Amino acid sequence: MNAYRAKPLTYPWPPLLYVAAVLGAAVLGRAAPISVTHSHGWGPWLAGSVLIAVAVFLDIWAVKTLIERRTAVLPHRCSSHLVTCGPFRFTRNPIYLGYTIVMVGLGLITLNPWFIIMASAAVAIMTPFAVRNEELHLLSCWFPNSSATARYQPVDLNPPARMIPDPSCRHYCWRPG
Repeated sequence: MNAYRAKPLTYPWPPLLYVAAVLGAAVLGRAAPISVTHSHGWGPWLAGSVLIAVAVFLDIWAVKTLIERRTAVLPHRCSSHLVTCGPFRFTRNPIYLGYTIVMVGLGLITLNPWFIIMASAAVAIMTPFAVRNEELHLLSCWFPNSSATARYQPVDLNPPARMIPDPSCRHYCWRPG
């Protein structure tokens, strides 16, 4: 059995990485502040608040979709279904996107550019270490004979013709046929 099929990650690193990035941005904002000039009054605060509200909505929608489809929410658990509806219709990682948007929103609210810099760093670290492993997990579970599982190549994770809709999930998620 492919090692990625058993578990995508050994520990839920992504949430911890974003918490570390938020703490790092706060510490860097105090230790090495970057001056920001703003003359728009409530503009940055309002934009940041809207971004955070959108991110929270996106995260709640993604978690709700995963729970409704009876598959793992935590990144270190095995997925039982390939979810292609809800926010997963637009992005493979809506929860991580939400975390990143929250960090950008915090940067605007606090006028601390370190949040935006650390959000970029978190994405740069997440992509090769967590997202790649999660994609390999999905590939090995749902496309076991694919050449992409032997050597990683980003592929479209839409269900192939040999997959059949899972009636317990109201035909929005897929299981092997």
